[in-house]
Amino acid sequence: MDKNYIGTWEKSEKATYIARKKRRAIYAGSFDPVTYGHLWVIQWGMELFDELIVAIGDNPSKKNVFSKEERLAMLKESIEPNGSSWMMLNKKDSMEIVHCQLTFDHYDNQFLVDYARKMDAGFILRGLRNVEEFSYEFNMARFNSNMKTGDPLMKTVWAPNTADSANLSSSFVRSICGPKYWERRVEGMVPPPVFKRLLEWQKQKTTS
Repeated sequence: MDKNYIGTWEKSEKATYIARKKRRAIYAGSFDPVTYGHLWVIQWGMELFDELIVAIGDNPSKKNVFSKEERLAMLKESIEPNGSSWMMLNKKDSMEIVHCQLTFDHYDNQFLVDYARKMDAGFILRGLRNVEEFSYEFNMARFNSNMKTGDPLMKTVWAPNTADSANLSSSFVRSICGPKYWERRVEGMVPPPVFKRLLEWQKQKTTS
């Protein structure tokens, strides 16, 4: 951190720094729809932070398949502690107790670093699927922690995805829905509550 910046801290910035001693992180995405890759990053974050805010971010230039309310419902249903999705993710006989406060939120048409600062979060959690993504994510991390474009106190933490979810994304899931026997391929990529909604989405498309 720039020592000159430390010397020019205002009282409000000092208060923000003290508040951030609690390890609060933001994990943001479109979650359109939620995949097992998303759930793995959330689990990883819950094991690392005291508080994790999973935020649905909307870009005005993108058209989402599912509404904000539907995506929020999918997240909550998929992360239910006693749900099958979470147990499948853990792949254990019993649940591991994780002491993390998990909350859900929504933001739109603003930079993620501004939203994180507003929520007094000191960390931005990002999933890293493959090497090709690193260049973009690295530049965004520098942008978010830059004194002029972001917040010098903001830290980015990358969660490298497992081999099973290295190329798994919401857009990929949507792209393979529709052709014959697509259900067999997609069912293993998303939690049951999400798969149910994808079935309903495809049914509406074929009947409209």
